[in-house]
Amino acid sequence: MIIYGTKGMRSKDGAGDFYCPQCSRPSEYDEYKVRRWFTLYFIPLIPMNIAARYLECRSCLGTFKTDARDHGPEHYAAETQKFEAEFHQAMKGTMILMLLADGRIEPQEIQTIQSIYGRLTNQEYGADAIANDINELQRSAPGIKDYLADIASRLNDSGKAMVYQAAVLVALADGDVAKEEEALLKSTSKALGLRHPSYSAILLILMGVNFTLASVWGLICWTTVIVPIVLVRVAAEERMLVEGFGDSYLEYRGHTERLIPAVF
Repeated sequence: MIIYGTKGMRSKDGAGDFYCPQCSRPSEYDEYKVRRWFTLYFIPLIPMNIAARYLECRSCLGTFKTDARDHGPEHYAAETQKFEAEFHQAMKGTMILMLLADGRIEPQEIQTIQSIYGRLTNQEYGADAIANDINELQRSAPGIKDYLADIASRLNDSGKAMVYQAAVLVALADGDVAKEEEALLKSTSKALGLRHPSYSAILLILMGVNFTLASVWGLICWTTVIVPIVLVRVAAEERMLVEGFGDSYLEYRGHTERLIPAVF
């Protein structure tokens, strides 16, 4: 039987300095190219096309599209500010749609929305602003799938979980989850494309156990052993994904955080 196929192999193609958006400071990078090879019995024999080029930060081992070397901190600050505004609007809209789902507007739900939005943005969400948003969404009556279509594709698992959690808290605020609210929760989960954020879950669960047990040694182990192991594993998987999927993964990588939304 003849076994043949293709595989991506990376090779270094340059180096330099750039502003790393993940480290948030100037850093050195290595530039790599990924070339696909025709393989026979898993042995690469014939070079084919270049599947991707990317930069790898020497400090954090993050991978970025090659145009990252042309951008400074001002570019990333503007992009972050724009995305945060869109994320906050999506959070407000999702909570308002949940408020309206059962046809009743309860004071407890209003208070929950104000509390969540205040913690998220450190800004007040006043009664007049809520009333305006309610009127707007009642008038336009968007489906949750259409409403979240744009932002959902640019959220990582933790960001999606935050939106979904906000919707759940509003549904629970009046002590009774109506059938309409249950249906909207299911639609929201589907619209967000939720999946299990495994690495974030591992870190958060272990950290929570340590705090619950008040274990100093556990926290030291979490900080010095568990976190570094997870970060090394994530970096290795990202390199493998770049080699396997090329520019398509780099495009996805540019819109998501590794573990924590808007942080890392």
